[in-house]
Parts: sequence; C-alpha cells; structure tokens
Amino acid sequence: MASPPLSPGPQKPGLARAALMGSGAAALSRGLRALIGIGTISLLSRFLGPAEFGLFALIFFLINFIQVFADFGLRVALVQRKDVSDIELDSVFWASVALGIAAALLVFALANPIAGLFDEPKLAPYVQAIAPLFLLIAAQGVPNSILEREFKFQRLASAELMAGLVGAVVAVALAAAGASVFALLAQQYAITFVIFAVYFASAKWRPRLAFSWDALKPLIGYGSYVTLAGAVGIVSGYADRPIVGKKLSAADLGYLTLAQQILISPQRTITQAIRRTTFPIMSSIQSEPERVAGGYLTTLHATFLVMAPVTFGIWALATPIVRILLGEGWSMVAQVLGVLSVVALIGTISELNAALYSAHGKASFQFRWSLFCAVINIGFLWFAASHGLMAAVWAKAAAVCIQIPLNCWFLSRLLGLGYARIPAAIWRPALAAALMGLAVATLDGWLELRGLNSLVRLFAGIPAGVLVYAGLIALLDRRDSLSLLQRVRRR
Repeated sequence: MASPPLSPGPQKPGLARAALMGSGAAALSRGLRALIGIGTISLLSRFLGPAEFGLFALIFFLINFIQVFADFGLRVALVQRKDVSDIELDSVFWASVALGIAAALLVFALANPIAGLFDEPKLAPYVQAIAPLFLLIAAQGVPNSILEREFKFQRLASAELMAGLVGAVVAVALAAAGASVFALLAQQYAITFVIFAVYFASAKWRPRLAFSWDALKPLIGYGSYVTLAGAVGIVSGYADRPIVGKKLSAADLGYLTLAQQILISPQRTITQAIRRTTFPIMSSIQSEPERVAGGYLTTLHATFLVMAPVTFGIWALATPIVRILLGEGWSMVAQVLGVLSVVALIGTISELNAALYSAHGKASFQFRWSLFCAVINIGFLWFAASHGLMAAVWAKAAAVCIQIPLNCWFLSRLLGLGYARIPAAIWRPALAAALMGLAVATLDGWLELRGLNSLVRLFAGIPAGVLVYAGLIALLDRRDSLSLLQRVRRR
C-alpha cells in the first residue's frame, strides 16, 4: 500500500513570512560564512602559493562536476513535487547511495587519466583522496529535501555556518603544519561531514530498508534533465579553470581562483540565500502565475538593491582588499577581482531565473539552455585564454552579457510578463551602485596618491560608499525601496 504523502510544509498564507525568515537566516549565515571564508583565504595565502591554489581549483571543479551525478537530480525532484510519499523518500535515498558509491569507485579508478586530461601529473593522488566524499554528498540529499520542503531554512543555514567554521579550522591548522593541498581537501571533508550529520539530525528522518522502482521512476524523468543541465552548467561555469590551467599556468589559475573565492563569499551570501528560499516557495505556488510574477520582480529588485553596491564596491576597492587579505605580490588578483565583481552582479539574474524555471518544472529547457551557454562560454574562453589571463576574464564577462538578456526574455514569456518590466525592476539600484563605485574608486585613487596605506583606504572607502549609495537610492529609487522596506517591517 502506498504511504501517505509527506506534508509540503507551511500553507500559502504563510509563504511571505517563510520567505522573509528563510532568506534572512540564510543571508545571516552566509554573511558570517563569508567573513570566515575571507579570513581563511587570508591565512591560507600565508602557507600556500598560487600553484597549490591552482591545483585545488582543478579538484574543486571535479568535485562540483561529479556531485551533480551523485543523486541524479532526485533531491531537486523531491522538492519540486507537490506531495511526496515515504516510499519515494526511501527509494531516492538508496538510489542516491548507490550512485554515490559508483561515483566514488569511478573517480578513484580514473585518477591517473583525469590527471592526464589536465596535464597535471601531481593531481592523481588528490583525485583519489576525494573519491569517498561523493558518498557523503549523495547520502545527505533526502534530509536536505525534507528540510527545504518544510521551509526549515534556519536549520539549513545553521548547518552550513557550523560546517564552514569547522572546515576553516581544519584547513588552516593543516596548512600551517605543511599539509599543502591536502589541507584544502580536508576542509571539504570537514564541511561535508558536518552538513551530513546536522541535516540528518534536523530532518528527524531515517531511511527504511524499502525500495520501489515504480516510486522512483516518475522522479527520474525530471531528475535526469536536472542532472544533465547541472553537468553542462558546471562544465560551462567552471570551464575557465581547466582552460586557464591548460593554456596558461598553475599560477595564473591560482590568481583566478583566489579572486573567485574572495568574490564568491559575499555573492553567495545573497544569491544562494534567496535562491534556496525561492525554489521551494515558488514550487508551492507554481499554479498561480500572477503571484509568481509579482514575487519574481520584487525578489529581483531586492536582490539588486543589496547585491549591486556590494559588487561595485568590491570593484572600486579591489586593490586595497587584495593587499589586506593576501599581502603584497598579488596585484593580478585585484585586476581579476575588479572585472569578476561586476560579472557576478549580472550573474545574480541567472541564479534567480534558474530557481523560477526549476519551480515550474522546466528542466528540459534548462538543459537546452545550459548547452547553449556552454558553447558560448567555452568558445569565448578557449580563444581568449591564448591572449593571457585578463583576456580570459573579459571573455567570461562578454559571454554573460550575451546570455542574460536572452534568458530573461524566455522567462518573461513563461511568467506572462512584459519584457521591459525586468530591466525596470533593476536599473535604478544598478545605476546608483555604478555611480557609487565610480565615486569610491576616485576617492581611493586620490588616497593612494597621497601615500595612505590599504587599511586606511578601505576604511575610508566603505563608509563613503554607503553614504553615496544611500543618497542615490533616495534620489533614484525612493518609492520602490521604501515600499520594500515597509513590506519587510509588516512581516
């Protein structure tokens, strides 16, 4: 007999409150993780060199690519469905464990060919060392799905914060002891194990010795497209790492990786916090197009209101930020960071759009879209990398600028929105942030000419940027920003 469906979580009247509390908890957690991550990078740069960071970048690319196949998209399929039965949860868990074991064995066996593919013989032992990680990643999928379906975003955020802190301690301690790249691998194990343990404890669910192919089959169709789209997306999104590593040098790859790590901390604080709450909540109201469209525009505006000043601020203050975090001799990281920060702002639109496509079950479209993006990204990067690291970075920026407007056009058709309403939701905070960035960059250049050190320039630039941005928002976006603030206060 089929098991009764698992409750999908809070009912629709409480969705706004769930979204607010979930986004707030996730943003706070990721904000603290961002500080931990930046501090960790700063400390690790004292013990590890660019080449070691470059080797780990290749390993991290491999981790992200393989873990897409670790549960074959079944975790996402569980969240997207309206109702889920106990036998579906059990079946997904055991299928994921089997896939995780297969992934671990395959990676271990192919370590030498993988190292040869990247022209890095030193990579093989590190590839073998990460193999068991995929079993832990696969096994945490179902508890993660349960917590997302029940809108328990605070518990998810707590798990990630705890994992980030433990991982940082492990990495720095081992790097100081001379563990080299293995310190970074141990950090990944620590993070994954803590998340695995906390997810299971929080979900209060245990798998039974039960499995049904009939229960699993409907989830595979959706999950297969999620997996294919995810795999292509990883290859496309991280293509700069193997391409730069192969066509340039491990040191160039290290510069690129450090710039991405500095940027990823604040970027993920905002975008992933919003995406984590947007996907399950929009999934629950996918049959109400007007409500979804309104929620999308509001979320997009709120995202840019917060994200735009962060990214343009990083662009304006890239040099003092890098000198404070990494010390002298890392000026190339500042150049890369300046360009990537603005690219990250545009990329936030893609993150939010992907959550809407997933919520509407458009996994097949996402797969086709990821193929299109992969062709553009890899083609641009492969050609540009021959001309140096900065050429590759600018190629990455050009590819994003081509893809996002087209992606928004498809989404506007899906949601029944006028296309012009999407840029209308973001241009004011984007313009305010760009003008703020120019003002702060001018101030920083003036302070540098007067011989002031990086710390003084940073502490002068941040409050100046806050004041300028607040003034510009009051001038350009006062009505919409106040409306958003009032809605937050009411909740």
